[in-house]
Amino acid sequence: MATPTGCTYQIGSGSASSTCTGGTGEHRIHVVQRHFSPEVGLIAIEGPWAPVGSVSFTRITPHTVIRVWVETRG
Repeated sequence: MATPTGCTYQIGSGSASSTCTGGTGEHRIHVVQRHFSPEVGLIAIEGPWAPVGSVSFTRITPHTVIRVWVETRG
């Protein structure tokens, strides 16, 4: 199995998603946010695994986005 290729992500108001257009396998969106309250720290959010050609979608909080990436597996 080849891992997914052509993967991109989008961040919107209250949501994040990833799509991959080539290869085989699955992908999912990951988002790390910083909570407004420093003592709370970071918030890690991930979407469900989705096959190539489908969307991995998750809701996100209104806190500051620190990092976004697409995880893949073959």
